[in-house]
Amino acid sequence: SSQLHAFLHEQLANGRALVQILEGEARALSLRDVAAIERLATEKQRLTGALAEHAQAMTQLLSKQDADGQNSAIRAPEDNDSTLTALWEETRSVLAAAHALNQANGKAVELSLNHVARTLRILTTGTDMPRTHVYSASGKVDAGVNRSQRVLTV
Repeated sequence: SSQLHAFLHEQLANGRALVQILEGEARALSLRDVAAIERLATEKQRLTGALAEHAQAMTQLLSKQDADGQNSAIRAPEDNDSTLTALWEETRSVLAAAHALNQANGKAVELSLNHVARTLRILTTGTDMPRTHVYSASGKVDAGVNRSQRVLTV
């Protein structure tokens, strides 16, 4: 139906826009351009919200039945099934690409955070080894920097 085509065309347009945003986000992450990252994150959030709303509306449209138990949204004789199928496949492909880009950007952020945490640990403790916290003789948590290497025997 024209309603279903309209939903898919809008999802496809939003999906393509999201891919562009995610590609821009990847560039901004590599350049550590905080202003661009913030701007793109806002736009990404808007687009993902629109995609979710359209998906929900499309689900409702597809679940509606006429009095005769049919769904007029998908049973219009003027529709060419192959055109609708191609539109659906292209939309799915674009959304899958957006998902993959978003996963890659998330991984880049995670790696960057791990690098910052590691660098901070080296600068603050002088070692790359994660700190292990143990109790000192006074019962306070000792981060290991001033921990005695002496072993007491009883």
